[in-house]
Amino acid sequence: MFAPLAETALPIGAVSWIVLVLGLVLAAAWWAYEVR
Repeated sequence: MFAPLAETALPIGAVSWIVLVLGLVLAAAWWAYEVR
């Protein structure tokens, strides 16, 4: 499901995708820590 999207968006900038994923993971970890 994500493969075609990633392949088409990869040329735009892999760094932006990495930053986005890291941001989501960091936000999820912080949210879980705060809720707990």
